[in-house]
Amino acid sequence: VAPMVVKIVTNEADGSGIIISSDGSIITNWHVVRGYDTVGVILFDETYNPEKPAYILADVIKTDPKVDLALIQLQLPPKSLNSIRFGRTPEIGSAVHAIGHPFGEDWTYTMGYISQIRQAYTWNYYDDVDLDSPEVTSEHTAMVIQTQTPINPGNSGGPLINERAELIGINSFRSSGEGINFAVSISEVEDFIQRKEQ
Repeated sequence: VAPMVVKIVTNEADGSGIIISSDGSIITNWHVVRGYDTVGVILFDETYNPEKPAYILADVIKTDPKVDLALIQLQLPPKSLNSIRFGRTPEIGSAVHAIGHPFGEDWTYTMGYISQIRQAYTWNYYDDVDLDSPEVTSEHTAMVIQTQTPINPGNSGGPLINERAELIGINSFRSSGEGINFAVSISEVEDFIQRKEQ
């Protein structure tokens, strides 16, 4: 799955994404690309040098802040791009896997188990500039998959994967408790892709 995972770069931060079509369509979190019409994308390459990364520009073509999802499109996609298959909402207790770029440690693999499936779950992102009184910057509601698979800054937008290497969620946020992490479920991803509004 690693070659299907991309690194998304903006002026503020890095995030992750997953290639869903050979034409260069990529799903990520809205908060990864928030405020941008165009972002930089780094594709997986075993010769990748973080000191001299090769960027491809991608246009942000569709967003839904409510469920924290975004669809971006590579401007000049390579001719041979592998894309991930979609799976189904997993069962509690099943093993899952994640690949992303936590704290700049690119293409890091982790694994864990599904703890719970939560319908219409609401969460907030906070402006953590002022740690004494952080302000809510956005509120979201979606069906999410709770997992103890480690998710850290830089994992956002990356894939949660089942044992068949299928996409079952987009890793999105973690709670303040240890081992309580969340991914927007594959059903929300499919609904988002099918909606016509941009």
